[in-house]
Amino acid sequence: MNQPTKPSTNTGLPSPETLKRSRWLFWGGMAVFALATALISLWVLSHDTLAEVKTLLGQLAAAKPWLLLWRLGLMAILIGGYPVWVNGVADFLHFHPLQRQSALNQRWRVAILILLVELLFPQRGGAVLWHWLVPGL
Repeated sequence: MNQPTKPSTNTGLPSPETLKRSRWLFWGGMAVFALATALISLWVLSHDTLAEVKTLLGQLAAAKPWLLLWRLGLMAILIGGYPVWVNGVADFLHFHPLQRQSALNQRWRVAILILLVELLFPQRGGAVLWHWLVPGL
């Protein structure tokens, strides 16, 4: 009736396999980011004549509403799909249930951070935000 319980061997610390996977995930993401940055830089440097810059500015002005929809869509996917993303990463990295729950509890903090970055860091974001906060100044 009263069977002895087996002591838990799970300390909540990441296993070596989890650490290896998280390193691959981090460095793989960094490599993709570095490659994308290099390709964008090469493209910008190859289009540096004045006529091409004026054409590019016209194209950017025409694409502004579409780029806004793109950013809003990305934010909706990131915020709305946060539980799916966290559960996928947690499964891949073999998170402990407490680690998974802690990551899931950060959803609205991450959402606010994404919105603040969107408001504060565009080219004129700080000025627009300041004008919105203090309209008569």
